[in-house]
Amino acid sequence: MPDHNNDWQEKSLRFKITVVFTLAIILSISGTSLYSYTQYKSHLIETKTEQLKSIRSAKSRQIEAYFKQIRNQIETLSESIMVIDAVNEFKQAYNSVPTSTLTDTSKTTPNSSTKAPTNNKYEQALYSYYKNEYSPRVQYKTTDNKTLSAYTEISPTAKYLQYHYIYDNPYPTKKKDQLSLAQDQSQYSQVHHQYHNIFKKYLNKFGYYDIFIVDAITGNILYSVYKEVDYATSLLTGPYKDSNLGRLFREVRSSNDKDFVKLIDFEAYLPSYNQPASFIGSPIYDGDTKVGILIFQMPIDEINSIMTSDENWYLEGLGYSGETILVGNDHKMRSQSRFLIEDPAKYYLDIESSGENKSTINHIEKFSSAILLQHVKSTATENALKGEMGVDIIQDYRNQEVLAAYLPLNIRDVEWIFIAKYDMGELLDELATLTLNTLMGILVFLLVFFSFVLYFSRNISLPFETLKRYTATLLSNAHFHPLRLSTHALANQLGSSINSIGKSIDHHLQTIEQILKGQDSPVHAPSNKLEAATQAISNHISAISHRYSTLLTELIKQHRSQILSTDNNMQRARLDLERFQKMNLEIGSVARENKLISTINGRISEQVSLFIEQQRELHKELACVNTNVDELVNEHMHRDLMKRYIKDFGTLITTTMRNLRREERDVKINDKVKNKLTELDAIFKRMDTLYNEHFDLQYTKILLINREIRKITVYFEVQSNREKLVLDIANDLESRTQLQYGHLQSLNQTIADILAEIQTQEISEQQMSNLLTQISCACINLQDRFGDATESQQQENPLPQRKAS
Repeated sequence: MPDHNNDWQEKSLRFKITVVFTLAIILSISGTSLYSYTQYKSHLIETKTEQLKSIRSAKSRQIEAYFKQIRNQIETLSESIMVIDAVNEFKQAYNSVPTSTLTDTSKTTPNSSTKAPTNNKYEQALYSYYKNEYSPRVQYKTTDNKTLSAYTEISPTAKYLQYHYIYDNPYPTKKKDQLSLAQDQSQYSQVHHQYHNIFKKYLNKFGYYDIFIVDAITGNILYSVYKEVDYATSLLTGPYKDSNLGRLFREVRSSNDKDFVKLIDFEAYLPSYNQPASFIGSPIYDGDTKVGILIFQMPIDEINSIMTSDENWYLEGLGYSGETILVGNDHKMRSQSRFLIEDPAKYYLDIESSGENKSTINHIEKFSSAILLQHVKSTATENALKGEMGVDIIQDYRNQEVLAAYLPLNIRDVEWIFIAKYDMGELLDELATLTLNTLMGILVFLLVFFSFVLYFSRNISLPFETLKRYTATLLSNAHFHPLRLSTHALANQLGSSINSIGKSIDHHLQTIEQILKGQDSPVHAPSNKLEAATQAISNHISAISHRYSTLLTELIKQHRSQILSTDNNMQRARLDLERFQKMNLEIGSVARENKLISTINGRISEQVSLFIEQQRELHKELACVNTNVDELVNEHMHRDLMKRYIKDFGTLITTTMRNLRREERDVKINDKVKNKLTELDAIFKRMDTLYNEHFDLQYTKILLINREIRKITVYFEVQSNREKLVLDIANDLESRTQLQYGHLQSLNQTIADILAEIQTQEISEQQMSNLLTQISCACINLQDRFGDATESQQQENPLPQRKAS
């Protein structure tokens, strides 16, 4: 068995120094690097966790605020006087549609529904649209009977309107909303032309897919912006009564709460070519009577824009593999997948490898959408659906290990969860890159350090190796050869000492050799001389031993000083190692500071998101104010009508006066005056009624607008002068309306007083003429006041042009 201890002892001093120093530094760096790697990996995961938490908090609040905003919008719009008027007018126009050109085929049996009707060209054309354009566009696996059977279940009125607004519409599919006025010259088309641009502008401004107005009694869809095949059908008896739109209508219809708002989750909706559709509805009340239902088809693009940050994932801190998604209680996605948007081919391969069935993958490929199709099953999904919030490392729907932050969303009527996730692969790639760079730095450091150790060990071991060789020379009794001196100070000292020892030993050996040969005494010298020589030899040997011992002692001291120097170098290396460890600790401190900065940045992002949402709500409130201001402008136009009423009234009074003068003189003037004044009183009552009806309505609208403007002004004091100008106009209109109303009441009171005086006493024809002249002047004066007030208002407070929010 080999003796490894002896092998080590036989190694050179240079080899031992090199090995010891190299192992010491390698072990130190390895331990420090392993500790640093563990700490940085933990810090990297912790930092990314905090970042995902910040994104989760900001995005979830943003999506919740968006749905709350939609609820507020539909509730406010359903209470608008314009929408109430639109429902009533659309109902009357819908019921007056001329359906004589179309024969009712709603009783057609299913077996004959696939045959084209041959009643007239209108039905043939509409059926052709269903068969040749609508049915092929349905991307889901649906038989023709299922799509074409819808045609047989719609009423003649629906067929009439679909013919003129879908088939005979010059604009292509998905752009049917461009048509405002059909060419049939019906009452419905006139009403449609009056309101269509208003609803279309509202839809485009807030990004909705469609807006419906539905008759609360019959379930007929009276109006639709987008004009798909559900247009004009009944949600009680029509082909789509069992869809999520039909269920939403029945639920809102059955509620007696005026402020009721209902949201229904996404489902495949056949009229929208079987794309996922979600709806939200609110009742429309005219006083205490429910006259209709207002329904919005939810904007998928707007929801995806929020969830994908307009496809700027990297700028949101999600790197190249992070995303945020919505998931329903059926474990299916409610928003688009990032990977389907960026690389569809790889996405299909990933979900296929994760176990998604082939049929679902085909449907995702057809629709280019993962909504309602992609399954998301994981521990994060299960925990969030239980109402829990947390962060876990899970396997996502692509069978990739991800770091996921999840929570349940607070959205009324639906059970959705929010997940923000980041691939662990990308996270570990960052760690691997850092590790590789660190290893490269360590390798360079080791090469430099190894070169230093080789040089250092050579300088330390060289004098000792020289001493070893020279000692061997002395022990071999060979002739002494002086050592060549080195330029190194320690080696030079050792060489000088060794040369001195060698010369002394060589001199004494020569002396002993001469004595032994008898060269220093006669051949026959007496024995006492030999003893003296022996004593001299002994003395020389003692001197040599003493001197050699002294030199060895000096060499040991010098060797000890060299060892101390080596120990000092080791101390310096140990200090360098401690400084390296301190640097690692400082790196950890910087990492913790970076973590704190990331947390602060996340909180700042949350506050910025909330501020943006408040600004969006403000802009939308101002849009409603603009709409009310438009109504105010329309009311302003009614003043011209009132002026004409007053002018006609003055003309009528003048005519009455002329008729009085032409009456026969022999008839008692009091009877004629009473009859004429009775007619005059009737005229005044009619005028007062018209005035009160008009100005009461105007006054009510002005009060509503004034209250709304004041509410917004108090809540947002920092708004521009435009809102203040609108408030001033509204206040001025209110005061002028009250002033004008007071003038008219004063005039009525004056006339009533005159009538009372006439009835109590007899007056002459001349007095009667004077009274009538005064009444005419008062009416003309009132007319002038109305005109002057209107012109003064237009000059002093011109209504500002409406601007986009």
